[in-house]
Amino acid sequence: MPKVSVAIVSWNTKDLVLDCLRSLYERTKDIDFEVFLVDNRSSDGTLEAVQTAFPQVDAIDSGGNLGFAKANNIALRKSTGKYFLLLNPDTVLTDNSVKELADFMDKTPNIGAAGPVILNGDGTLQQSWAKLPTLIGEIRGVLDREITPGTAPDTVEDLRKLRPFETGWVGGACMMVSAEAVKKIGEMDENIFMYSEETDWCKRLHDGGYSVWLDTKATVIHYGGRSSEQASDFSRRQLIRSKSIYFAKHKGLLQSLLLKAALTMKMKIGKMLK
Repeated sequence: MPKVSVAIVSWNTKDLVLDCLRSLYERTKDIDFEVFLVDNRSSDGTLEAVQTAFPQVDAIDSGGNLGFAKANNIALRKSTGKYFLLLNPDTVLTDNSVKELADFMDKTPNIGAAGPVILNGDGTLQQSWAKLPTLIGEIRGVLDREITPGTAPDTVEDLRKLRPFETGWVGGACMMVSAEAVKKIGEMDENIFMYSEETDWCKRLHDGGYSVWLDTKATVIHYGGRSSEQASDFSRRQLIRSKSIYFAKHKGLLQSLLLKAALTMKMKIGKMLK
């Protein structure tokens, strides 16, 4: 049985998916893993290209553009690993991060999820962690990334000086989740088409008594947002919708309505100023 089940969801990102898979198989050593590619009905030949170049991948046609959560759940239901790894198609592994994350999960009691250090394509830090969202923070567009009072690293060098640390959520571009924990808290919320799915999952892990960590010894490059760039207006609407769903679930209807109104107004003002 594989130790890790890797799930990649794609939508018209053929070249990126192939690069991602190439790095995954080249860099991942000394650990058994299986890979699922769930394609959301791409029109660029992604599915066929993966089936040709990587026949060992379980390549699945989702039947339509189902979004991130529902597509990942297709892979989750077929997975057999102790750990389930969300991996974006626009990521590249530079080291043996899959094994590092799995080893870290093995030795950390009561852990529900862990993420690596995420780098932008130019090697700068992509801050892929934060405390769980608050209404004021979301309206202001400011995430609380403090690890300890006064410590919120914004460079790779500063982050590398730190030991792995607990946090509210880690980014879904690369997030390893305990399959045992998922059995307790449930699959990803399919009401969320894109954005905030991983935050919701992490919140539910916390509510279930599990911890969420960032492992500073693991590294992944994330080029970021290639699928969503193809439909930016749609993406902005989905961002507002997903945040509203999260707040309705975890903060109450009033906060959800206030957030939706504030974010919608900000979006309209932004369009007017362009």
